[in-house]
Amino acid sequence: MKPGLIRAEIFLLIIVFLARSLEALDTERSGTVPFIFDDDRVFAELNFVRPNGTLRKALAFVDLGTPTLVLDKNLHEELQGGQGKPVILRVGDLEIKVDSSAVETDTGLGLTGRDGKRTLPVEAVLSGSVLTNYQVVVDYAKRTLTVA
Repeated sequence: MKPGLIRAEIFLLIIVFLARSLEALDTERSGTVPFIFDDDRVFAELNFVRPNGTLRKALAFVDLGTPTLVLDKNLHEELQGGQGKPVILRVGDLEIKVDSSAVETDTGLGLTGRDGKRTLPVEAVLSGSVLTNYQVVVDYAKRTLTVA
């Protein structure tokens, strides 16, 4: 083999390796989840991390005007949020920690659902304060919410 050809192959291998590394980094810095668009509102399908590390799915109303993260009282108790531990939520692969002092509780956050069928409970309000350090893309055509 010619030395130039070997260098070119090594260069290509390095490029492929770097591209895969950057791709892995991007998935850690961003996350995409589906959402329901109901009554001109976005309801994102989030995962909350329980104290034992398992995931708890919940539907969250995305409201950039709400000052703090709001959780349904039952969800807050299940996550043991009142014990000084941060509330951890996941938007796809992106993990966001919210200090427990910045979380409020409420009851009866309402129902939503696809095609106007309001059968799914809303258990959280994803606030602007949680998303303030991120870029948010709402893709209405694909019905996805991306946070990066």
